[in-house]
Amino acid sequence: MTVDSDAADITLVWGARPSTLNLIAYAASAAPQAVAFEGKAGSVTFEALNAAVSMTAGVLAAQGLDAEAAVGAAVTGQLSLEGLAPTEIASATNAAIESIRAAACGVAGSQDFGSLAGLFRSSGPSIRGSNRAHGP
Repeated sequence: MTVDSDAADITLVWGARPSTLNLIAYAASAAPQAVAFEGKAGSVTFEALNAAVSMTAGVLAAQGLDAEAAVGAAVTGQLSLEGLAPTEIASATNAAIESIRAAACGVAGSQDFGSLAGLFRSSGPSIRGSNRAHGP
């Protein structure tokens, strides 16, 4: 049996709700050109979002801040927010992050990361189909 190491990355011990940062990194590895969300300049791919989030996460981590804040900072900067009140900006950012999480779970093939069955579903066809391709 051959295991695709990129697909296996999602089996890290994430718990039932993996961080958005980890979901973005996984989706960027598995489907870099998949659309993560719609920004003010158009579609933002997981590859582009991962690059922005990774850079921001490094800066924030050096300041002792949570890496999830990097996702919020990167996403907020790519949304069309002119004329919105701070609470509306926060709502728009949260909605975009939930949309990104849903898209990343779509790439992973599962939203269930807390059970063994969910991890197998998220492993993708490269692992599930490997027994058929390479024999028992």
